[in-house]
Amino acid sequence: MKSRKRCESRPNSVPENHVEFTGCKKVSCYFNQCRLTDTCKDYTIKALINTIDHLGSVAYKVNSFLDQTANEVAAVELRFYSLEQVIDWTMLLM
Repeated sequence: MKSRKRCESRPNSVPENHVEFTGCKKVSCYFNQCRLTDTCKDYTIKALINTIDHLGSVAYKVNSFLDQTANEVAAVELRFYSLEQVIDWTMLLM
């Protein structure tokens, strides 16, 4: 009961081991101490970092796909060029 009174005496506090969401603020009480653990700013920063990380991962995958496709196109172009040379060479021999 003492810890509850201590928590109730502080603004934005809740009983021990209880979590309450008020707007964007998450208030919790652990080991007889009440503290503000997350705010809108913290949440926004974490979300922004996760979004940037995800975009980086997607960009890497797209870049890898484009590199692979470009290599395949180059290989096909080389085959056509080689075939064109063979045709030109045989036309000269005729």
